[in-house]
Amino acid sequence: MSLKKSRPVRALIVGSLAAALCLPAVASIPEDGGLDFQVLRGDSPLGEHRLSFIERDGALEVLVTIDLEVTVGPFTFFRYSHENREIWRDGQLVSLVAQTDDDGAEYFVRAEQTPDGIRVETKDGTQIVPAYLLSTSYWNYEIVEAERLIDTQKGKIREVSTDLVGQMDVWVAGEVIPARHYRMTGDLEIDLWYDDHDEWVKTAFEVNGEQIEYFRGGVPDNLDQVSFFAGEEEEYENRLLNNQNDR
Repeated sequence: MSLKKSRPVRALIVGSLAAALCLPAVASIPEDGGLDFQVLRGDSPLGEHRLSFIERDGALEVLVTIDLEVTVGPFTFFRYSHENREIWRDGQLVSLVAQTDDDGAEYFVRAEQTPDGIRVETKDGTQIVPAYLLSTSYWNYEIVEAERLIDTQKGKIREVSTDLVGQMDVWVAGEVIPARHYRMTGDLEIDLWYDDHDEWVKTAFEVNGEQIEYFRGGVPDNLDQVSFFAGEEEEYENRLLNNQNDR
């Protein structure tokens, strides 16, 4: 089955992760300055979403590389690649340059702060949007309060609403840790998890009957125990607890 027409994949996958360091208005990042997600389609590998963070001259540079592919034997049915460079200063998006190949359809976004707001240029034209808007980069914990986001694939404005589902445990790099579970709805429909340090630790969503799940720090061997989609949602924490006790 192909993901070719899945809008949430295209919007979701353009994310990134950043840290406070000397920028207290931005969420924290791992000490090593990087973040790797393995992406699954059901129980099959779909690709990788990698982020790196560099602090220089009082600003935070976020580099995002995403590579996704659906193959059956020697045949490739879907391919998605995305590269994104964001600059943040004092908690605001200063500039963004992104390029995407969505299974042969190419897009670009160039955005930068101006005295009038953020100037966003795409293949469809240019618009000025409010200076406070965040991008569809799920690393930034402030996104849970946002009502409008800049789509980093097409440069469109996405209307969203995000609710706290509750405290849950998630699998991260071989450990089960507590995290806050949020559900975003509207133009984007996705589940997001952030840990006690406001770091982005997990993502899951469904599109066109496909279940897409992000695992930070590799894919667990016992996927049936730690996958958000492995059973009823209310059973999720029980399965994680059992998995932790068995270790």
